[in-house]
Amino acid sequence: MAVRVQRALAGLLLLAAAGNADARPLFCEGIDAGSLPTTATTVSGAGTVTGIEGSLSSSLTGGGDFEDMYLISITDTVIFEARTVEPKTLPTFNTQLWLFSAASSPRSGTEGFGLLANDDAQPGGPGFPGSSLLLPMSDDGTGVVLTPGEYYLAITGFANQPLSEGPGGLQPIFEFDSPVEISGPDGPGGMDPIVGWSGGGETGAYLILLSGVTFLPCGEVPCPAGGLAEAEPCGGDENGGCNVVPPAFQPVPCGATICGTSQAGESGPGLRDTDWYQVELLGPGRIITRGLSQFPHGQGLIEYEPGFEGSGDCAHVTGFVNPVALGDPCLD
Repeated sequence: MAVRVQRALAGLLLLAAAGNADARPLFCEGIDAGSLPTTATTVSGAGTVTGIEGSLSSSLTGGGDFEDMYLISITDTVIFEARTVEPKTLPTFNTQLWLFSAASSPRSGTEGFGLLANDDAQPGGPGFPGSSLLLPMSDDGTGVVLTPGEYYLAITGFANQPLSEGPGGLQPIFEFDSPVEISGPDGPGGMDPIVGWSGGGETGAYLILLSGVTFLPCGEVPCPAGGLAEAEPCGGDENGGCNVVPPAFQPVPCGATICGTSQAGESGPGLRDTDWYQVELLGPGRIITRGLSQFPHGQGLIEYEPGFEGSGDCAHVTGFVNPVALGDPCLD
């Protein structure tokens, strides 16, 4: 995990970074997801992912964010399901869901071939009027059946459609004979990969509930030039802070980037690896830290008893991290 310390209050501060053994299974869009395979957001992290939360938006000036596409890993096609449900925060909209091939899925070699699509879920199930549902096979007679692998999952509002380009120009990839069908790529452009969208459509907040999907692994977390190595080999406890006897901290200067490792998920049930860093400054200001890791993590300042702030004395810490910030895998 890489942690960057930018500024801090005067005094002796204890900064803790920890690997969390429990992943948060909901993936949040964060920076706007792209519209095509080349710009799609990878749903990366650790463990099972139960949903994707995000939003689409329009603009009075003619622009807008009308499509979001994600790279997902379907590991269990028996229970696979992608369903839009009403989010807790904002009003939702009439959604549509689309699934396309990726490098390790059927029709591999060229990404972005249409596989499955749905406008409206069958009445009577979970969701809301205008919610959408994808299952592991089509039901319109096209015979599409998913196998485990990576896929691109896209969401739009009604009636924004994916387009391919062939001899006849831009053509829709899917064609709905019924709004509740799970369609295969039976449109006039169904034999070619996606190149764009028809545009427009309804917008709002969305929540896509997922079954049979796991996070894709993160890539390596880069250590920038000049980064300081954590003074603890993986499996050691040389910077365990107030959790070890005698207390052990790694001093770091303001503005430094620390590159290290954590035993998240390997320390035992309910356990985690905490790394304690000591920052000493002489002038007033504020502290800003940023962290990036391959696993869920937390970072923050160790809380002191009133009157002992900045003392660096373990006898007067409360056992809490306050303030604290939690980070998802792969996200800064």
